[in-house]
Amino acid sequence: MEIIQNRSDRFLRLRDVMEVTTLCRSSIYLLIKAGDFPKNVTVMGKRKA
Repeated sequence: MEIIQNRSDRFLRLRDVMEVTTLCRSSIYLLIKAGDFPKNVTVMGKRKA
């Protein structure tokens, strides 16, 4: 998988990650579980990035 470098340091919502990576939600969660993708970060309350 090609890593996309972006100079802006900001959190992305899952739908934005899906758009940038062209991966579906389940594939992203499988990669997170395998340790091959960054884990979610809790930003506020239940909101995650």
